[in-house]
Amino acid sequence: MAARLIPFLIITLCSPTWATAQENPSSFDQDPEARWQAPPPVDEAARVLKFTLQAAYQRDRTLPGEAFSMLDLSVKRKLDENSILAEGQVRLRKSLSTSDAASVVDLRLARLSYLEPWFQATLGRFDLFQNLTSNLFFGGYPVMGLRRVDGVFATLPFSFLFKLGDPKDEAVRSSPPLAASFFYTPSLFSAQQVQSDFTQAFWLAQLRARIEEQDLSVSARVNAGKSSSPFFTHSSLNGDWTGSASLEIAYQGNASLTAEVGFQNLAKPQETGALALGFQASRLGTWGSFSFDQVALEAQFPLGTSLGNPFTGGNGLLPAEAGIPSTAWYAKVRARLKALFFEVHATNSRDDYTFARPSASSLLLPFEEPFGPGNETDGPGTALTSKSYEDIAFLVRTGVEF
Repeated sequence: MAARLIPFLIITLCSPTWATAQENPSSFDQDPEARWQAPPPVDEAARVLKFTLQAAYQRDRTLPGEAFSMLDLSVKRKLDENSILAEGQVRLRKSLSTSDAASVVDLRLARLSYLEPWFQATLGRFDLFQNLTSNLFFGGYPVMGLRRVDGVFATLPFSFLFKLGDPKDEAVRSSPPLAASFFYTPSLFSAQQVQSDFTQAFWLAQLRARIEEQDLSVSARVNAGKSSSPFFTHSSLNGDWTGSASLEIAYQGNASLTAEVGFQNLAKPQETGALALGFQASRLGTWGSFSFDQVALEAQFPLGTSLGNPFTGGNGLLPAEAGIPSTAWYAKVRARLKALFFEVHATNSRDDYTFARPSASSLLLPFEEPFGPGNETDGPGTALTSKSYEDIAFLVRTGVEF
């Protein structure tokens, strides 16, 4: 039977009816606007490749005095003349030793963006923290302080009266005067606890507004998120709502005051709420070969105390080990000797209000690895956690970008 079908298929494909269909395209194919077009050629001049070589020393809860080196490889490419942008960043990290092998390899950025004045969307792995808050270290409360996430982020501006700028520049992600954004991720947990069955799904909506008057700029953000399943009552994945509000007042783009108030669980504001205040100043001056680039100071104030919140040191299983959150601070100073930069980061933060805070004895669910990273330094983007509120954790790094 199969032998009889083969000649029949050959005859059918070569029949005059098939040829006629090709010689007489449909009215849809004849429409110039609907005719298929090849993708536009990629301009090699639109590729941006950057390296950051760093040497650092860190002393905190996880690294009690360790020297290491890091190499960041970043690539950015405009894929067509209109609106498609691709970006990626890989970090290689090696501790001080005789080995040539990198101890850590991180894919820190891998995203595709579609950028138009009327719509902007990002897919892949990217930094969500800068979209949620104007703070540098504390905040991002609806996502428990996470910076890099895997998901989809889309923005719908309500006004087209703003300059989008060159997609290769950071200006393409600047806030329009009024916009609504939406974010979705299948999970906020670290790799060891992720379940790809939609039970850890998280949605977030944001309303953003900006007012500019000569040298003064005021930006406000309101975030509201919801999870599909109740994992932890005192976290953002509580099965109900979480939210925050952020405000930034900037002067000439060189100095700013920031504030954010957030609640992991809006049904428990006194147990899961915090306020973060900050000050930033940049491009402070140059004296010969020396430049003072940036100084920043932030503080986080708990809005309540709870001995049962494991994300702020509480412990409902072992009350004798429970603690309450305290005021935490973060400081950063950056200077430069021509192309060589120097940075110092210091904090007494214990990662309150993040997925890195619970201990193995504070939850019924057994775990070895944290459910997510804690607060990260501005610039290097590395976790920095103190042993106690009275202890100071610090990171010192130097490097060049080329």
